[in-house]
Amino acid sequence: MRRNSINAFFSNASIRRVEPIIRENLEKMLARWDESGKDGTVLEMHPIFKAYASDIITTYAFGDCFHFLETEDWGKGYFESTNGYFALTHVFGHFPIVMRLVNSVPTRFLGLFIPNLTEMSEKQTWWIERVRAIRSSPNPDDIKSTIFEGILGSSLPDEEKSDARMASDAQLIGLAGEGTTGQIVSPSSMQIGQR
Repeated sequence: MRRNSINAFFSNASIRRVEPIIRENLEKMLARWDESGKDGTVLEMHPIFKAYASDIITTYAFGDCFHFLETEDWGKGYFESTNGYFALTHVFGHFPIVMRLVNSVPTRFLGLFIPNLTEMSEKQTWWIERVRAIRSSPNPDDIKSTIFEGILGSSLPDEEKSDARMASDAQLIGLAGEGTTGQIVSPSSMQIGQR
């Protein structure tokens, strides 16, 4: 039932509407590659492709993004933070209370105990704030340009439409998209470059 509410988000017509976002981000990425080529900077491609995917997917889901393509390190700190979080999934699976504890600790304290999770925690706060801003926006186009149009307009119960739940859903889509894109495009580009 929940999946049906976001199916339209992944339709061919919806994906075609993202093409300008894809092109804009591609131009940003290629411009930075060009700058790096001129000054001889060696680039680590995996975080670059993750940054590219993240900026596209996050813009598509939330109407805004983290602008990793514009940061000096291409968002590498955040990607390392998500990797650290995922490295704990086996612990979270066996001890769910640990996951609830980690997710409930304020970012400033989390940095004292598990510093590499700080950026992930900051982004989780951003996701929830974006959901709230989209939900409370007087402009109906703010909702229509995000993944939340299908969820908010569906017959799902209210608990399925909570800010935290919707942010979590969009976060999962973003993490899955940036991770798979980085894992596929990095080695693919290497293979293409060798030919």
